[in-house]
Amino acid sequence: MKEYIKLKKIYDLTADQKVITDYKAERRLILRNKYLKEIHNPNSMQKGHIFDEQLHQHYMTIPKMEKCFKPNIKNLIWCFTMTITCATLLASYLKKYRDEKEYRLRSGQVSYRDRDIKFV
Repeated sequence: MKEYIKLKKIYDLTADQKVITDYKAERRLILRNKYLKEIHNPNSMQKGHIFDEQLHQHYMTIPKMEKCFKPNIKNLIWCFTMTITCATLLASYLKKYRDEKEYRLRSGQVSYRDRDIKFV
């Protein structure tokens, strides 16, 4: 208990948070040293680029994920619903904007000089 109070008093952290923070700092130092070692390697074939295994593995799984998609009625309905919803929202926004603008022009709230389109 004294250890917990001591840590909380000094670092304002619990013991678990202190362990996690130390682990992250240690991992960051290891990755930094690995990066500096690879970037300053004169025998490296890749100049200015570091090969990241995890990132490469992630990008290699993306083409394989296309096989996971199986078209069915649910996917078709979802696609059409989202497309129609987006188009409807856009159309309603544009209609509202243009109606407000036309009302301001026709009611005389905007002078001829300040209009965007003028008849010459």
